[in-house]
Amino acid sequence: LSRRVNHDISKNPLKAKSAIRRWLTYFTLLITSGLFVGTMIALIFSFLEGEFTIRFLLKVAVLLTIAVLTFTYYLFSLRIQPTEAIYGTFHRRALLLTGFAVAVSVVWGMVLVGSPLTQRERRFDEQRVSDLRIIAEGIRSIVYDKGAYDPGRIRIKPIPQSLDQAAEQAEYQRMNTQDPQTGEPYGYTVLSSNTLELCATFTTERDQAFDIFWNHPSGRHCFTVDVREDSVR
Repeated sequence: LSRRVNHDISKNPLKAKSAIRRWLTYFTLLITSGLFVGTMIALIFSFLEGEFTIRFLLKVAVLLTIAVLTFTYYLFSLRIQPTEAIYGTFHRRALLLTGFAVAVSVVWGMVLVGSPLTQRERRFDEQRVSDLRIIAEGIRSIVYDKGAYDPGRIRIKPIPQSLDQAAEQAEYQRMNTQDPQTGEPYGYTVLSSNTLELCATFTTERDQAFDIFWNHPSGRHCFTVDVREDSVR
């Protein structure tokens, strides 16, 4: 759109002084300024709360780059007259610089975060972990009534012998017993009166500093769950 406007102005320089064009430019400057300030506020709050992630920092970097380039472009476009020889060169350089910045941001994002396909596979793995966690918590609730384990407390029920039985006895949250991508049922084996094994096939590796119980390699992996412990949470 800016290219068409500039092309029109180059044919009729008087249109550069149009009140509508100048007000639209000022409005764009206002929007980009708000984007810059809002992004910086989000960055500061995330820093204070200690919630920095690579994905978040990448998003901030892209937004700030776009905001700064857009603000600079429209600010200088007000100062350069269409009759000046530098006018056409300025717009060409601005276009090239913006395109280069966007391309670098996309490539950088794919290197740091991964391709869209990798992100899709990671989301499936996160759903698998969430499903297994809900199953483990649900079984703990079945055995010890709402999961409130106490060494002196009498068990309410034994561990269900199958995943289907566990799903039928669930009282507080529905259990997803099938893989969200393949539709295959999760692995379920009762090992003893207190332990069971939950298995799933993961595409990516999880190596987080929190909830380390649920860390897993890529491929088939099983979690040994003791219904007497809080590790399932």
